[in-house]
Amino acid sequence: MKAISECLYQRGKHGVKYVRRRIPVAIRAAYPAHQQHIVRSLGTSDLREAKMRCHAELARIDAEFAHKRQTLNLQRVSLAAKRISTLSDEQLHGIASFWLHQVLASDEQHRGEGLDDEEFDALGGQLTAQRAELGRLLAQGKPLDVFPALHGFLRLCGLDFEPSEAEARRACHAFLRAVVCGLDQQLARQRGDLVDTAVVAPEAPHPLHVVAPASAPVDPKAVTWDLVFNTWRDYVDDRPKSTAIASQTPWRDLCRFAGKNGITSPKGVTPLLMTKFVEEMHERELAVDTINERIGKIRAIYRIAAGKHILDLNPAANTLGFKESGARKRRKRRLPLDDADLQQLFGSPVFQEHKRSSGQSGEGTYWIPLLMLYTGARPEEIEGLALGDLCEDERFGWYFSIVDRPVDEDNELFDDVPASHRRTLKNAPSIRRVPVAQQLIDLGLL
Repeated sequence: MKAISECLYQRGKHGVKYVRRRIPVAIRAAYPAHQQHIVRSLGTSDLREAKMRCHAELARIDAEFAHKRQTLNLQRVSLAAKRISTLSDEQLHGIASFWLHQVLASDEQHRGEGLDDEEFDALGGQLTAQRAELGRLLAQGKPLDVFPALHGFLRLCGLDFEPSEAEARRACHAFLRAVVCGLDQQLARQRGDLVDTAVVAPEAPHPLHVVAPASAPVDPKAVTWDLVFNTWRDYVDDRPKSTAIASQTPWRDLCRFAGKNGITSPKGVTPLLMTKFVEEMHERELAVDTINERIGKIRAIYRIAAGKHILDLNPAANTLGFKESGARKRRKRRLPLDDADLQQLFGSPVFQEHKRSSGQSGEGTYWIPLLMLYTGARPEEIEGLALGDLCEDERFGWYFSIVDRPVDEDNELFDDVPASHRRTLKNAPSIRRVPVAQQLIDLGLL
């Protein structure tokens, strides 16, 4: 294959484009022994179209890598397997349900990726042979023949099953019934029947959760959005409230978007979902700088969670934002007010004839522009000033104390926000003291 750019290749006389990605060494054990790369056709020879498809395909490969990594982590639990000798009927039912769900979900995914005629016929022959062999064992009352399979499966789940012969026979009989049931459902799919995994084999708890909850791996549902965010927030002692609030906004936005896509835990977010989230923000016409800033904040939150081993990976690690041209940035740049602008503003009847608004803004129409002019503060900082923010220093005179005032919806972040503090500043350096100009005092501010 001829390399075009990183991960993008072409081959053949028609120049069909392919994605080629090296499998990380850490998860290579999850692939066939000879396989070191993932190679997938993009289905086009057009370079521009290929580059667009390449981005989405790489995101899907990242999601696949994440799934393989989780699979290997599950297998590694067996290194510290918990030894058991008996299983209750309820535990056996739970183990069988978990196995059946995994088999049918895997079969559904395999068929969803597409089977050619040869693969379809081979799969049908394999399922038919297995059903005949295992059905015969069940009919003859010889369940112990599947004990090696049951023992190996439980070992992968972190359970070292060492039963008596009678207990082994009872457990193998329950397991064999589940295996035969799974083969029947797969053969039904082979005939073209509709078999919904969620209906015939709903998702079941991991066997460790059923048999030995104390040794079980962390339930992904236990990793909540608040847990991950609070881990990031508390990683830095006395992290400024303004910084935490600024990061909370994109984190909540991602939580909302993930929920719309059926993801209830930050552990379920994939690189592909992050890419879709970025595209959704762009469709909502968020500014490019805002989108890129939000990606950075989400990436930082996930990085701390991964470093603290609450999550296995950072799905936002390679998420791309948008790049805006220099010409567009120059067009968007705000221009300062010139003398003519100031004359027009402060030459209005509000300032020359001291006319006030008859609406709710009242004195605001008069004082907010003046305070902005003489302090350089932002509109939201001026609008959020409280009477207590006007302070007097014995040496330097009057000044404004501009501090961070979180709004009511931020109360859940901090339990020490007094009622008088309800304004959010742009960043930590925005907390400052600004002298009151003598002109403001002359105009009657005090």
